[in-house]
Amino acid sequence: NEYKKNTPKDKIIDRIQVIRYPLNEGYITTHCDVSAWQKLNIGICLYEINKDFNTGGLYLIDKHENKINVESKLKLGDCFCWIPTIFHGVDIPKLNGIENSDWNSNKGRWQALALTVQSHCVKERILSIGFENFKKNPLKYKKIFRDAFYNKNP
Repeated sequence: NEYKKNTPKDKIIDRIQVIRYPLNEGYITTHCDVSAWQKLNIGICLYEINKDFNTGGLYLIDKHENKINVESKLKLGDCFCWIPTIFHGVDIPKLNGIENSDWNSNKGRWQALALTVQSHCVKERILSIGFENFKKNPLKYKKIFRDAFYNKNP
């Protein structure tokens, strides 16, 4: 019931969402999320690899800045989890033989997520950090994340 009760005025919101990444369209740039409120990213695979798309999708960044694609290890209905402070993103899902976007098609990458996020009602809320910005000044962003973790009052 807690998922039903939280609203933006509560400052920290638990939510469940379904996301669609259409073929040849949907993506999220490389980023990491604050762990002060969200300790774990939880996703459920709602697609079949090689049927709905065969390249692209979720990746994690390793310590050598290489993308590690996660999709090839998942099957329809699998639950997958990762720590939000690991840099991650979603590359554009593609399917061999389909070059155009078709928003009416059910093909593409579908995912259910359980999230804990900071509300837009919080003044000076802490946003996700893009990988390129982090690399320019890692000490600055590590301090922001550390301060958020130890000062959890939104």
